[in-house]
Amino acid sequence: MSSILSTKSSSTDAKDQYTKKYNNTTPSAQPVQSSQMPGPASTVGFIVSILSQIFFILLLVLSGSFMLHYCRVAQSNILPTCANEVPYTYIPVEREKFDETSLIDINIVKNTPLGNLSTKLYFSYANNTMQDHVPFRSLFDMIYGSYANQFTRYIATTIQGCLFSNLTILNTVLNFINSFCSESVIIFIMPIVMSFGGAPLVIFNCVYLTIMFLYNILLFKDKALRGDDLPKNLPNKVLTEWISQPLFSIWGLVITWLSFITYLIYFFIFFGWAVTILIGVIVAIYSVVLPLTMKANLVEKVDNQYIKTEKFYSVQDTFLDVLKYKLNIIMYIISFMVVTGATSAYSVYTGFCVIIGCILLYHFSTIYERYIPLNQDKNGTWTTTSTTISETELLATQITKHCTAIINAITIKSDDAVQIAKEVPTPEGELIAAKK
Repeated sequence: MSSILSTKSSSTDAKDQYTKKYNNTTPSAQPVQSSQMPGPASTVGFIVSILSQIFFILLLVLSGSFMLHYCRVAQSNILPTCANEVPYTYIPVEREKFDETSLIDINIVKNTPLGNLSTKLYFSYANNTMQDHVPFRSLFDMIYGSYANQFTRYIATTIQGCLFSNLTILNTVLNFINSFCSESVIIFIMPIVMSFGGAPLVIFNCVYLTIMFLYNILLFKDKALRGDDLPKNLPNKVLTEWISQPLFSIWGLVITWLSFITYLIYFFIFFGWAVTILIGVIVAIYSVVLPLTMKANLVEKVDNQYIKTEKFYSVQDTFLDVLKYKLNIIMYIISFMVVTGATSAYSVYTGFCVIIGCILLYHFSTIYERYIPLNQDKNGTWTTTSTTISETELLATQITKHCTAIINAITIKSDDAVQIAKEVPTPEGELIAAKK
């Protein structure tokens, strides 16, 4: 009897263990199947990813517009890169000459029905006087103003030299980019490349300022002339002139050594190196911002002659024109991001469907077509008005008219059909007439 009970209990235990094992393994397979289905979380993630990528593209286009404006300003050689002329000194800049060689091309469109088109700009010194900028004017007054002294001249001369070096470096690098890169490369690639140049520029400024703050101690030996002692041929804004003194005179040696000792105390004890780094960063930022403030005159061509207009072209106009002329490239980038985002968020099949949609938009819309200016606007620049349609739309419209005329001709008399066929122009002829 006991053996029968033990056999029954052991079989019951085995059954319970099998039931528990079955119950523990069966439900675990169901969540795996449900997790494979795309839900609201993947859709929200996809939308957030696309919006963030579009925001990145807008930042890229904005920085690319700045880069294009930098390059065109550098091409005009209007940046103050001469340390012996205005605005660093009172020696005037040589007057500019307005001719065809001094014009700058922007918004270049090649291989159009009208040939190669572009917007012509002219950067004038009169509209971009550096004396109007507060930093340049302040540094000039610290050297040649009524309150100038040895210390203000020492500080201003060192900072001016650093600023001049920064603008010279930028002008050289940007002209090199102008020589080898197209507008599209400048807009979409060079901002990423040039973003790595900020740190080296700040390091250069810190090293330059450290050396020149030490070297320019020799300026303390010079003497200032004011009032009646000034030469008569100086501009009215020059209220202080400096006369160089020999270094090995008693005055020169005493002042130079006292200034050198003061510099060492300031630099090492009062953390002058921190101020040097701060000045280096400020000079680098101002050097980068300065070209963005410059504007050009729009140039109009009348009777095969270029005429400088009073309408200006600034960095804001550059940004708007980049959105207009490079919209097709922007759409290609956005389409690529949408395809990759849909594939990663959903499936390869979804990405394939998005590709099909992009192909349909490519063939039956104008969002992927490059902007081709066909009419000249009031500014003298080549632009397309809002009523101008693309070549694809023009052909599609005329083909529709031609097919409609043929269908109508089938249902009416033959003589009327011949007359209608003569009145409806062919799409090729209509396109040629539009180009002319």
